Amino acid sequence: MKIFIVSTAIVVFIFVDLSFAQTDTTFLNTEDVLEELIEEASEESDNSELFDRFEYLINNPIDINTADLIELLRLPFIDVYAANLIIDHRNKFGTFFSVQELFAIKELSKDIINNILPFITVIEKPLQIITEKPPDEIPAPALKNLRFNLRNRVINDLQTRKGFIDDKYAGSKIKSYNRLLVRQGNNYQFGILTDKDPGETSYADFVSYHLFVKDIGIVRAFALGDYLLEFGQGLALWSPYAISKSTDAIYPTKKNARGVRPYTSSTEVSFLRGGAATILFDDLSFTAFYSQNKFDASIDSVEGIITS
Repeated sequence: MKIFIVSTAIVVFIFVDLSFAQTDTTFLNTEDVLEELIEEASEESDNSELFDRFEYLINNPIDINTADLIELLRLPFIDVYAANLIIDHRNKFGTFFSVQELFAIKELSKDIINNILPFITVIEKPLQIITEKPPDEIPAPALKNLRFNLRNRVINDLQTRKGFIDDKYAGSKIKSYNRLLVRQGNNYQFGILTDKDPGETSYADFVSYHLFVKDIGIVRAFALGDYLLEFGQGLALWSPYAISKSTDAIYPTKKNARGVRPYTSSTEVSFLRGGAATILFDDLSFTAFYSQNKFDASIDSVEGIITS
């Protein structure tokens, strides 16, 4: 017997915003780096979470000209020593003109530099040129910045699980995962995800979807559908997999809040469903969100208690 647990929340936050805009970048060795990052993971769900985390860094690279120690430690393969080398070089010689300038730091391993290249950038402030446009001119659609990302995965265990032997599972042994992301530049994103675990009957047993807009006028971020909230140090609100492994025991626990962000994972709990928005007013940001979400639960029909 299954029931649904419904969680509802309406909250408003007011914060001081001192963050900077980010730009997109692409490097040729991205796939090799991602394979190296997840090759030691033993669980497929863990692989998915790791891939989503590093994919976010690829699409939102860290600016090495403004990043502090905590931000740099979000990069894979980076420890406190390497992060301090980057900061010391920046303090001594000024801002970086290119990410390739990291190779000028003799103490910094070239392997580390090659591995973090997909996740870093140098943001240059563009020159603003004011031009007059005829009133009847219609801007051409920017289809050249439209990107599609489709990920599909099908898994079938070689060993039959006990639940199938005992005929407790109604569905097939197959585990399937499908996700489509559509991005327009760095400001618009739409995604839909379907997931089926072994034993479930529907190939769309779990469906997640979102529409995400950022940095449009006074709108810092807007999410409709499934999303996450990151504020402070995560004592009340954060993403489910917040702390990553590192050679340092202390700094990975310090978090850099990103506010409203879209949910792209297949984990069926620990996300919000509804809408959220962050509005900027000079150095102040106002964030409001609404969420009502249903989660599957198993209940003991005799004692009437939730078992999972």
